[in-house]
Order: sequence, then structure tokens, then C-alpha cells
Amino acid sequence: MPIVVVGRMLGYRIVSQNDGIPFGRGFEGEISVVADYTKRLALVAMGRLAHGTVAITPQIKDLLVRQYRFPAERIAVLPNGVDIDFFTPILRSEAMNRVELDPSHSYAMFCGGFHPWIDFDLLIEAFAIAHRRQEDARLLLVGDGPERDRIERLASELQIRDSVLLTGAVYDRTKVRDYLGAATVTLVAHHSIVHRSGVFSSKLAEYMASGRAVVAKYVPSLAEALEEAGAGLVVPGDPQSMAEAMLTLLSDPAYADELGAAGRRAAEDKYSWRAIVRRTLSLFDV
Repeated sequence: MPIVVVGRMLGYRIVSQNDGIPFGRGFEGEISVVADYTKRLALVAMGRLAHGTVAITPQIKDLLVRQYRFPAERIAVLPNGVDIDFFTPILRSEAMNRVELDPSHSYAMFCGGFHPWIDFDLLIEAFAIAHRRQEDARLLLVGDGPERDRIERLASELQIRDSVLLTGAVYDRTKVRDYLGAATVTLVAHHSIVHRSGVFSSKLAEYMASGRAVVAKYVPSLAEALEEAGAGLVVPGDPQSMAEAMLTLLSDPAYADELGAAGRRAAEDKYSWRAIVRRTLSLFDV
């Protein structure tokens, strides 16, 4: 807020971006009454002071208009973009070689922070079901975070620990790109707490730009984007459904790559940084 106020005083044109609203009416998380009302007041003030707002999902725009009285005409719904010149489809065998993965296995991959809002229980339990039917499958988890201990404990309880590969934090973007290239299937799963605001995570755009098929737990916005692009399979939040989707793609890499190619086309057309920037610049017009 101080930045916005000072920017207005100096005559700058202010555009804000909103990736989520973890407070206010309809939010089920733990937050004190004082903090909740403080955040509400700040957001209302932001709506009055900013010349434009970027909401990354239609659900966020709806909340901003209904609960916080943002002028609808000042809000543009723009998802997270991706560098399509960096994240590109690469040959799976070459990618496996560069990150030293066994080419006799097929890989389902999650990439990102190991945070509580990711439904790792679903991912691990679904993979355990899939692994019983396809023993060469491996779950590749690229990243790190506070949920790592739980992930390892659950994998051990389900007797699949040797088939779950955790890389730890990877700071080399080129290596992240190679891990993506090595995967047959990429995974997205968020807990239901995000349903109110919807989700369009950066990882989804990077998965699609890399030409890799996606299996995703249903969440508003993310599901619609995947289905519109034809880039993957959207499933309910139960392990059996996600396991079946994983197996469909792991057992048929050619089909997985068809979906991946559709995702790449969508990334080029709608989610490239160039496309997102062009649409963002219009918010700065006087």
C-alpha cells in the first residue's frame, strides 16, 4: 500500500496483480478477525487507487468485483505466462541422459515447492496404485519444502519409497527444463482451499510449453485451461481416478506426446510472455 500511495502521489500509473485472496467471506483458512478485516480494507483501498488490476483467474476477478467493489472494467484476467523460448519440447532420451535418469523407467513428474496447499497425499497414493500395475514407473518430485518429510514418510508407508525420486531444490533452470523433458506425464494437484480463487500456476504453463502431457486434479481455471487446450487429463480428487489417468499416459507415450504437443501450441498462442505482456500493457493506457 505505501508503494501504491507514493506512486499515485508521484503521478505514476499503477497496475496491481492478484494471484489469490486467502481471506474474506467464504475463506476457510485460519486467520484472525483483525488480520482478516485489515486485509479486506487494504484490498478495497487498492481497488480504488490502482488504475488497473491483473487477476490470474476469472474466479479472482469475480471476488474482487463482488466482495471488494473493484470496478470490473479495470480488471483484466491474465494467467501466468511462460518463456516459450526457454521451455521447449526436447527429446526425452537426451533429457534423461543429461539428468542421469534410468531410461528403462517412465516418469510422472511434479515440479515446485513442497507446500501444504499441494495435495501430496493424492499424488503419492495415486502413484502407489499406478506402480502396482506398471512397475517400471517412477514418481519424480523436483523441488523441496516443508512437506518433504511427510512425502517420504507416506511413500515408505505405501512401500514405494524406492520408486519415488526426490531431487531437492534445483536452482539451475536448465536442469529443471531437462527434468521436464525426461517426464512422460506431469502432475498438478491443489487442495480444495484454492477452489474459491481458482488456480493457474506457473508450473502448468511450463509443463505445456515443454510439450508434456498433464494430469491434474480438478480446480477451477486450471481445469478449464487444460480442457480447452486438450493438453491433458483432469480428474476428481480421488487416488484411483488419478492413478488411472497416470497409467493411461505412462503406458502410451505416443498419446501422452499428442496431448503435450497440444499444450505446446496453447503455450505459444496464449501463455507466452510476449502474449501476456501485450495484454498487460493495455492496462497502462491513459
